[in-house]
Amino acid sequence: MANINHEEDFSLTLKRVAKNFQFQPITLDKQPSDQFFFEQRENLNTHDYSESFNLLLKLIKNGDTEKIAEVLSNPDPSLRVGKMSADPLRQARYSFVVLVTLISRLAIEGGIDSESAYNLSDLYIQKMDLLTTSQEIAEITYSMIYDYTSRINLLRYPAEYTQLTRMTIDYILGHLHYPIRIEELANYASVSKNYLSTKFHQNTGITITDFILEARLKEAAELLRFTQQTIQEISMSVGFSSPSYFASRFKKIYQISPKKYRERFQ
Repeated sequence: MANINHEEDFSLTLKRVAKNFQFQPITLDKQPSDQFFFEQRENLNTHDYSESFNLLLKLIKNGDTEKIAEVLSNPDPSLRVGKMSADPLRQARYSFVVLVTLISRLAIEGGIDSESAYNLSDLYIQKMDLLTTSQEIAEITYSMIYDYTSRINLLRYPAEYTQLTRMTIDYILGHLHYPIRIEELANYASVSKNYLSTKFHQNTGITITDFILEARLKEAAELLRFTQQTIQEISMSVGFSSPSYFASRFKKIYQISPKKYRERFQ
């Protein structure tokens, strides 16, 4: 198969790869880190990239394997890390190194210990370095993204969370943009409202109402960091009818206004 001819085509290559993708996680062993890649880890900043690209990184950090598969099957042309070489194959190699470096840092934020995250990135870079076509690099890129996302997903919930609690949380996180009633959650879980509320609180130490509020604010914080949406747009998208109420609740949790929080990451 021919190599890609320009950087936008790498997204199209990923799309073709995704159709027949079969995920096989890499075996994680300890390997030394190269100084160049260490320096990249220290210097890369996710905010140097497009909004679409940053949203992809957000999904990885959240361990959202379902949405990651969807995004990579229908990639936005802006899901790239910038042009670093006129040579298509070299561009693909450089893009892979930047991407795995960024993702390894997000994996650490997502709960994976730093040694494992960086060792995994080293191993993927070593495997990529043996490849000779852009198609092959696209394949290992997809595998690498899904591997990291899957590992983060496994750390998404504490081990003591019951299936009922996990099911409830999954539903909440999937419906943050809509009104969520406890009766609705109870019907989804096929239990009574009182039973669900009691068990959820016993298992998590927090009420369902408070969990929903915190989840909405956490999503808002991510949108403030990774998108250029206005604060009003963000407040509405995470289920707050009033921007002022959103701002007051956000400041109570984060001890800073939404505007000041965004400025920290610009």
